[in-house]
Formats: sequence, C-alpha cells, structure tokens
Amino acid sequence: MLEQLYSAPPILGLVGLAIAFFIYTVMSRREIPDGEVQKIGEQIHLGAMVFMKREYTYLLIFAAVLLGLILMSDLGNDTALSFVVGASSSALAGWLGMYAATKANVRTAVAANEEGASQEYEVFSAQRLEELQSAGKPVFVNMTAAWCITCLANEQTTLGTERVKAVMADRGITYMKGDWTNEDPEITAVLEHFNRPSVPLYVLYPGQKDREPVILPQILTPGIVAEAFESI
Repeated sequence: MLEQLYSAPPILGLVGLAIAFFIYTVMSRREIPDGEVQKIGEQIHLGAMVFMKREYTYLLIFAAVLLGLILMSDLGNDTALSFVVGASSSALAGWLGMYAATKANVRTAVAANEEGASQEYEVFSAQRLEELQSAGKPVFVNMTAAWCITCLANEQTTLGTERVKAVMADRGITYMKGDWTNEDPEITAVLEHFNRPSVPLYVLYPGQKDREPVILPQILTPGIVAEAFESI
C-alpha cells in the first residue's frame, strides 16, 4: 500500500505535464495578426526571458552553495540528490511557465478583444463626445488597447457583465470606446488631459455641465462601475 502511495505523485505529475502540454499546443496554434500587437508581444516575451536568465544566474549560485552545505552536513547523499532533483524541477517549471505565459498573453488579449468587439459601443471621437455633452447626455469613455491585459480583463469581468450593461441602459449612458493600440493622437490628448501616461482610462461624464467628469479606478469591479453609474 505504501509503495502505491509513493508511485502516485510521479504519475500525477506526468498527467499534469500532459495536460499542460496539450493546452500549450492548442494556445500556440492560434495566430497573432501582424502589426503592433505582435511586435509588443515579442518584446514582452524577450524581456521576460532575459529577466529569467538573469534571475536564474543568481539562483544557481545560491543553490550551489546550499548543495555544498548539505553535502558537508550529516543529511547524507539522498538529501542532496532530493535537493538537486527538486530544485531542477522547480527551475524548469518556472522557466517553462514564464515561456508559455508570455506566449499566451498576447493571444489571450487578441481573443478577448475579438470577443469584445461584438459588444455595442460607439468609437470614441472628441467631436462626438462634445455633441453628447452638449445634449446633456451621460457618457462613459473606455480608453483601451489590444495589448493592455488589464483593459481586456476589466472588459471581460466587469464591463461585459449583464449588471453593468443593465445599469448603463437604465441610466441612458452612451458607451464610447477608444482604441489606443497604435497610440491614436486624439486618444493621447485625452490621456494627457487626465495626466495618464497610458491606458486603461475610464471616465464617466455625468451629463450635467456643472459636474466634473468622474475618473474610475484602473482595476474595475461590477460594483464599482454600477455604483458610479447609479450616482448620476
């Protein structure tokens, strides 16, 4: 019975590796459209792997010192072997995890952006925003980008929820979306106006000329957005 328990972790580990490899294979088959998004994704991946290489250089020195201490102690060769196997497995998992994650993030961003594209909103323009404000209509502006993971996460977990959509409709709020993927100058001007170096930027214009625009947090929840919408 005890021998069977000893064999369970390696078997479960192999099953986990097989599942992870399958998911990675499916993910890597998804094509990334050429352009700025692909370039940014490649730079993120390159930067992450350079960081991992530098980090592992220091960790290797630390592991070597620790292994020497184990060998000089009374812990024995079995403990030293276990340490080497465990440390190597952990390092490999970290390296492969970072490699896969930085390959997957841009594909996830593109997929989320494509899914969100079917939602109803108006493409941002300063002229259209001014028209809606002059008419006294409330406007919610979402400044986003295809490479912005935070932006896309907020759209999936908050802005795309039925609760937020319902409150937006009940309050007659016009939803405008600005795409800063290629650093549109018109959107850049809005970011600079609100002292933001980048996206996301969420601004709620109440519709009354005597009220200032409300800047929402960069990390959204349905409760935060619904409360802001209900306040106008």
